[in-house]
Amino acid sequence: MIGYAENQGKGAALKTAYSFLYREILKIGGVSLLSFGIGYTLYGLQH
Repeated sequence: MIGYAENQGKGAALKTAYSFLYREILKIGGVSLLSFGIGYTLYGLQH
């Protein structure tokens, strides 16, 4: 049972790391998508 508990801890740590990375990627992706959208709109208005 001790080994099982250790594995649970590792899994939780991995999940935390993954969710943190996922949020960071979403944040960066969201910002770049937003700036792309704004740039595209401005470009569309000029032409």
